[in-house]
Amino acid sequence: MNRSVRLLPYFVILLVACFAAVLSPSSAHARDDRLVFKVKEVFSDGKGGRIWRQWRQSIPERTVERVEVVLTRVSGGDDTFVNLRYGDGETFEHGKQFHVRADQKETAAWEVSAPPLGQPLVLNAYNGEVRVDKVIVYYDKPGGAAIQRDVEDRWSNAGGGRRQPDGNSEYGSGKGDGEGDMEERCRRARRIRPPKIEVGRVKPSGGLFSKKYRVEGSMYGACIEEAGYFENGRLKERVEFPFTDEFTRQEFNV
Repeated sequence: MNRSVRLLPYFVILLVACFAAVLSPSSAHARDDRLVFKVKEVFSDGKGGRIWRQWRQSIPERTVERVEVVLTRVSGGDDTFVNLRYGDGETFEHGKQFHVRADQKETAAWEVSAPPLGQPLVLNAYNGEVRVDKVIVYYDKPGGAAIQRDVEDRWSNAGGGRRQPDGNSEYGSGKGDGEGDMEERCRRARRIRPPKIEVGRVKPSGGLFSKKYRVEGSMYGACIEEAGYFENGRLKERVEFPFTDEFTRQEFNV
């Protein structure tokens, strides 16, 4: 597994055009295992004279297991559908579309099994108008991931069908619960996404015409083996980043 973060020598400031659709804030009720948003608004793709409107909602940085949406079709036909994703990423469940076929309340659901990584939940409606009554976000229960890993490790150690790391395997080096085991957990991890890089400050370095810069910022991600500043495909300066399957934020200055 080769996962690298490359800070390119050219830094592009992306100006994100925020569409000024007036979205009234959703009221939220939280429990340890779920977060409920009462929305009660109509959303559409803006076609056929309809008003474009999407639901966007920032949520806490926790692993989301499942999202349910209670909704009703207001206009359109059997081809009216909604999808759900984080920010501008891929829609959940490999592009799953929930077709709203009846003019009565239905519940759409998506399996997520991933944290938002700073991105909001985004719901879009197509080929009609859909009224969303509420959105329910279900979280991992406290300790759930650790318990699952413990069960998997005990199953592996008991010879339950998983390949056990050893000194001759591609996964490990015989160090017990060390880097080899971490690599195996990263191989098994679900929905590990590319790390998020935030550039906070770029300042000149060296002489007036040296065209050299120092860059300050942070990286956020998991299962990152190597991070640093690369130039012409070669590592010029390494950024120390812990190799772990837990999501971690690390500051850098290169």
